[in-house]
Amino acid sequence: MQKPSKITVLFAIALGLRLLGLGARSLWWDEGHQWLIASAPSLSEMVDRWWSNPAATHPPLSHLISFGFLRLGDQDWLLRLPSAILGALSVPLLYHLARRYLPSPYALAAAAVLTVSPFHIWFSQEARMYALLCLATLLATICALRLSENPTGARLTAYVSSIALAGYTHAFGLLVLPIHAAWYWTERPNLSKAARRSILAGGILGAILTLPLLAFFAFRAGAPFEGRPFSLAVLPYSLYTFVAGFTLGPTVQELHASRGFDTLLTHAFLITVVLLVGTVLLIEGLLQLRRLPRGGAALLFMGLFVPFVAAILFSLVPGFTYNVRYVSAAFPFFCVVQVLGWRHLRNRGRYRAAAALLATVVITVLSLANLYTAPLHYGQENVRGAVAIWTRERATGQRLFSFRASAPVLHYLSTELRTLHEGLSLDPDERRRQLDASTEMAAPESIWLLVARDFDRSVERELTMNFTITYRRAVEGADLYRLQARR
Repeated sequence: MQKPSKITVLFAIALGLRLLGLGARSLWWDEGHQWLIASAPSLSEMVDRWWSNPAATHPPLSHLISFGFLRLGDQDWLLRLPSAILGALSVPLLYHLARRYLPSPYALAAAAVLTVSPFHIWFSQEARMYALLCLATLLATICALRLSENPTGARLTAYVSSIALAGYTHAFGLLVLPIHAAWYWTERPNLSKAARRSILAGGILGAILTLPLLAFFAFRAGAPFEGRPFSLAVLPYSLYTFVAGFTLGPTVQELHASRGFDTLLTHAFLITVVLLVGTVLLIEGLLQLRRLPRGGAALLFMGLFVPFVAAILFSLVPGFTYNVRYVSAAFPFFCVVQVLGWRHLRNRGRYRAAAALLATVVITVLSLANLYTAPLHYGQENVRGAVAIWTRERATGQRLFSFRASAPVLHYLSTELRTLHEGLSLDPDERRRQLDASTEMAAPESIWLLVARDFDRSVERELTMNFTITYRRAVEGADLYRLQARR
């Protein structure tokens, strides 16, 4: 029997790591809206929900994929299964991309980094489009390279389709066009005339296929968003998450709750080590780009930095926020640059390379251990746990309101209990009117309120001032209250 290839083994490991604990974390706000749209009873209803839901700010492809998987059942792990599969498929794609510029052992090393990356596993276990965005970016890039080698009609079709795939996954998927344009400009003297024409035609046709998205983005431009001003602190944070993921050091909830340095000081040693390792490998890797062919160097450099520049510019628009998930398409290129950096350290001295490798392995192992052993602690809001408490503690007929959690709450409520649920408005005045009317109608009985992501405790203060709180239970990232009108 023929032994499986090394990249096949890596793919199997990647898939296993992404399937392990796939349903452990509760759905959070974004995943809840993914479910709300994809759980529609028919395809036409799904499209209607996507178009009419203000929270659906991304193209429809990921919702369509989720819709197909939810025909098999309504479990959390099924909703996330496409991300796990697509995330694992990115591993062999990255190997084939890296193999064009690196010897096979180093290309395998880049694929191995992606395989065990806590950052990539996190998004591969989330019912969103970011695992697909990574895969689509890699696929489009490989299709462009294959087209440059042999400009056939089939390869042109594959390239155009892969651009459309990226664009209909996420708006930032269209960043493959400037990335490929930089590669094309530097590689142009080495390309045949037919190849140059095919690549230009593919880019133009791919852009044309995504033109309908302009209408969608224009329509969504007026939707309300809760944005935060851009801060330079997001850059070291992005590097930290690329190296260690979200399950080492301060949790997502701690970072949201505390904007000061107190939380960071608690984890100062760990943060310093992670940033030091990440910075050294990044700088060493970038310096090694000059040893690659010009086209390869341009491709890796632009693939790494274009998503960051776009996300920063995006965050400068009022109402929008920089988010590290928006730059997830840059992560495969980061893996290659990391390996380049480690190779350079190895050439300069074995001890330096061994120290960097050991530190990276320890960081990865610790982060993965937290990911699999404490998923609720490091996850987003635990809506599933809060709904379970309400179901157990409520009296017959008592209503449940929710704030910043309406979609995941609906997911976890049984069909008969969904009639007792109502989501609250994000507008403070409207939210107060809803609660005032409900507590008056319910008197002398109580109503229940589930609040998610109240990091600054502003909603808790609002409730304390205006209502009598007879019960409060906190779970990870969420709070459950029982309220009565004040007499």
